[in-house]
Amino acid sequence: MAGYEVTLADFARLVSDPYCQPSTAALLQRWYGLDIVGTKDEAWVRGADGPVDLAALHADIQVDADKQQSLYNTAMSLWR
Repeated sequence: MAGYEVTLADFARLVSDPYCQPSTAALLQRWYGLDIVGTKDEAWVRGADGPVDLAALHADIQVDADKQQSLYNTAMSLWR
């Protein structure tokens, strides 16, 4: 990892928090063609074939240094 890790819990917050969703959704759409559906406890990520496993998606982002840093920078800009 490149030192820009966003925890799974923080990633879930980025996906579910209405304030964070627009920025997070833009990244997921650009990278994977995915959409965020719902908010708060009802939020989930949808792909062309249906629901996407959040933990697997998080792991995929964390092993890609560019995506990892971009997600981290997005999180920090939202949470400052």
